[in-house]
Amino acid sequence: MREHYFLTMLQSLSCDSIDKYTQTMICLETTVLCHLLNNASRQLIHTDFTSIFSIYEKKIIN
Repeated sequence: MREHYFLTMLQSLSCDSIDKYTQTMICLETTVLCHLLNNASRQLIHTDFTSIFSIYEKKIIN
């Protein structure tokens, strides 16, 4: 259930309060997580999986 812990941490972050390096690292970690979870998406709760991708998209836009 590390994915859920990571997702909770991501949701609690404010993009305004972190520097560009940290944002880049979050994007990298989220990319890896999304890649790893992509094959297991049927086993995850749909809202959690969708939330991961929406957070990732927000980080890329910023």
